Amino acid sequence: MVVNRRPSVLTILTGVAMSCGFAIALVYEATEERIASNRTELLEEAVARVLSGAIRLQGYELGDELAPASVDQASFVAGYDSAGRFIGVAVPASIMGYQDTISMLFGYSPEQQRLTGFAVLQSRETPGLGSKIGTDPAFLASLNDLDVTLEDAKLETKVVLAGPCTDGAFGIVVFEADSEEDAAVYMNGDPAVEGGLMSAELHPFRISLMQGRD
Repeated sequence: MVVNRRPSVLTILTGVAMSCGFAIALVYEATEERIASNRTELLEEAVARVLSGAIRLQGYELGDELAPASVDQASFVAGYDSAGRFIGVAVPASIMGYQDTISMLFGYSPEQQRLTGFAVLQSRETPGLGSKIGTDPAFLASLNDLDVTLEDAKLETKVVLAGPCTDGAFGIVVFEADSEEDAAVYMNGDPAVEGGLMSAELHPFRISLMQGRD
């Protein structure tokens, strides 16, 4: 009687899969610290760009109480000049683009209540309209020294929903405003509209049916 001791295809594939998984785990473990270091370094460089003159950075985490945090884990980052004077804060934000989430960073001066800078941290948008958020001169200029008054807000608006069509045809923003004039000011004051990156049209809208809304 002849016994076939050759390994089966399933056994070979299982061994290959286990070897690949082990190799991936080793590569991840070996590069994780370096990747995290590079991410922190890029973030610190972006903070320095949106907070001109910032030498020392301190991250803070928002919670029941304000607590110090690392720059890459912070809710916002405070910047200080060489004399220790407070310059402003860098605040991360994200929006849904045409393809994926766009991560951004805004510099803000509480004293002047104005934006001091803007940077795109990560974007997987395809070349064209989606990628212009980080490269279009008109759009970037519209954010330079932009008035962002937090006290006694000029307009009271409430965004109900917003988002782009998945085929890239157009986007929709539905918001509440006290009057058509206020709505027009709010729409035309959008940095993307002001900078010419996008065009906008205003139409009255009434919600007749919406899940979870009376």
